[in-house]
Amino acid sequence: MSGAPAASTLPKTLGTFQLWGIAVGLRQRAPSLERPFRAPGYPFVPAFALGAAVVCLLTMLWFNRVLGAIFFALMAAGCVYFRATGARRAGVAASAPAWPRPDASNGPHAQASSRPPA
Repeated sequence: MSGAPAASTLPKTLGTFQLWGIAVGLRQRAPSLERPFRAPGYPFVPAFALGAAVVCLLTMLWFNRVLGAIFFALMAAGCVYFRATGARRAGVAASAPAWPRPDASNGPHAQASSRPPA
Protein backbone atom coordinates (compact mmCIF):
# COMPACT_ATOMS: atom_id res chain seq x y z
CA MET A 1 0.00 0.00 0.00
CA SER A 2 2.92 2.37 0.57
CA GLY A 3 3.86 2.33 -3.15
CA ALA A 4 0.41 3.43 -4.35
CA PRO A 5 0.90 7.22 -4.11
CA ALA A 6 4.20 7.14 -6.00
CA ALA A 7 2.80 4.74 -8.59
CA SER A 8 -0.18 7.00 -9.24
CA THR A 9 1.98 10.14 -9.39
CA LEU A 10 4.52 8.90 -11.91
CA PRO A 11 2.20 8.78 -14.98
CA LYS A 12 0.87 12.24 -14.13
CA THR A 13 4.38 13.62 -13.80
CA LEU A 14 5.52 12.08 -17.06
CA GLY A 15 2.40 13.31 -18.85
CA THR A 16 2.93 16.84 -17.59
CA PHE A 17 6.55 16.87 -18.74
CA GLN A 18 5.52 15.49 -22.13
CA LEU A 19 2.80 18.08 -22.69
CA TRP A 20 5.07 20.91 -21.58
CA GLY A 21 7.78 19.70 -23.97
CA ILE A 22 5.33 19.50 -26.86
CA ALA A 23 4.01 23.01 -26.20
CA VAL A 24 7.45 24.59 -25.91
CA GLY A 25 8.77 22.69 -28.93
CA LEU A 26 5.85 23.75 -31.11
CA ARG A 27 6.23 27.37 -30.08
CA GLN A 28 9.90 27.25 -31.10
CA ARG A 29 9.47 25.31 -34.36
CA ALA A 30 6.40 27.16 -35.65
CA PRO A 31 6.04 30.51 -33.86
CA SER A 32 3.86 32.00 -36.63
CA LEU A 33 1.46 29.05 -36.77
CA GLU A 34 -2.17 30.09 -36.42
CA ARG A 35 -3.58 29.02 -33.04
CA PRO A 36 -7.37 29.43 -33.01
CA PHE A 37 -7.60 28.72 -29.29
CA ARG A 38 -6.57 30.59 -26.19
CA ALA A 39 -4.52 29.11 -23.40
CA PRO A 40 -6.22 30.20 -20.17
CA GLY A 41 -3.83 31.82 -17.75
CA TYR A 42 -0.82 31.56 -20.07
CA PRO A 43 2.04 31.64 -18.95
CA PHE A 44 1.10 31.33 -15.26
CA VAL A 45 -1.03 28.16 -15.36
CA PRO A 46 1.52 26.17 -17.45
CA ALA A 47 4.33 27.45 -15.21
CA PHE A 48 2.39 26.31 -12.14
CA ALA A 49 1.83 22.89 -13.76
CA LEU A 50 5.54 22.57 -14.50
CA GLY A 51 6.40 23.57 -10.93
CA ALA A 52 3.91 21.04 -9.56
CA ALA A 53 5.40 18.34 -11.78
CA VAL A 54 8.88 19.13 -10.48
CA VAL A 55 7.59 18.94 -6.90
CA CYS A 56 6.01 15.55 -7.70
CA LEU A 57 9.28 14.31 -9.21
CA LEU A 58 11.30 15.46 -6.20
CA THR A 59 8.76 13.92 -3.84
CA MET A 60 9.01 10.63 -5.71
CA LEU A 61 12.80 10.74 -5.45
CA TRP A 62 12.67 11.55 -1.74
CA PHE A 63 10.19 8.87 -0.70
CA ASN A 64 10.94 6.10 -3.20
CA ARG A 65 14.51 6.08 -4.45
CA VAL A 66 14.12 2.73 -6.22
CA LEU A 67 11.28 4.08 -8.34
CA GLY A 68 13.34 7.21 -9.01
CA ALA A 69 16.26 5.07 -10.16
CA ILE A 70 13.96 3.10 -12.46
CA PHE A 71 12.53 6.35 -13.82
CA PHE A 72 15.94 7.81 -14.60
CA ALA A 73 17.17 4.50 -16.08
CA LEU A 74 14.18 4.48 -18.45
CA MET A 75 14.77 8.13 -19.31
CA ALA A 76 18.44 7.39 -20.08
CA ALA A 77 17.44 4.41 -22.24
CA GLY A 78 14.97 6.62 -24.08
CA CYS A 79 17.64 9.26 -24.70
CA VAL A 80 20.06 6.62 -26.03
CA TYR A 81 17.33 5.24 -28.32
CA PHE A 82 16.43 8.76 -29.50
CA ARG A 83 20.06 9.50 -30.38
CA ALA A 84 20.55 6.12 -32.04
CA THR A 85 17.52 6.55 -34.32
CA GLY A 86 18.19 10.18 -35.23
CA ALA A 87 19.39 9.43 -38.76
CA ARG A 88 16.28 7.40 -39.52
CA ARG A 89 14.00 10.17 -38.24
CA ALA A 90 15.89 12.74 -40.32
CA GLY A 91 15.31 10.62 -43.42
CA VAL A 92 11.58 10.39 -42.72
CA ALA A 93 11.34 14.13 -42.11
CA ALA A 94 13.09 14.83 -45.41
CA SER A 95 10.61 12.72 -47.39
CA ALA A 96 7.49 14.24 -48.91
CA PRO A 97 4.58 14.89 -46.53
CA ALA A 98 1.34 12.94 -46.88
CA TRP A 99 -0.50 16.11 -47.98
CA PRO A 100 0.62 19.60 -49.06
CA ARG A 101 1.46 22.01 -46.29
CA PRO A 102 -0.09 25.48 -46.42
CA ASP A 103 2.07 28.46 -47.24
CA ALA A 104 1.44 32.20 -47.18
CA SER A 105 0.07 32.26 -50.75
CA ASN A 106 -2.83 29.84 -50.30
CA GLY A 107 -4.07 30.75 -46.82
CA PRO A 108 -4.35 28.93 -43.51
CA HIS A 109 -7.17 26.57 -44.58
CA ALA A 110 -5.40 24.96 -47.53
CA GLN A 111 -4.11 22.06 -45.42
CA ALA A 112 -7.58 21.15 -44.12
CA SER A 113 -9.13 21.07 -47.59
CA SER A 114 -6.40 18.92 -49.15
CA ARG A 115 -6.27 16.21 -46.46
CA PRO A 116 -7.31 12.72 -47.44
CA PRO A 117 -10.58 11.53 -45.86
CA ALA A 118 -10.13 9.86 -42.49
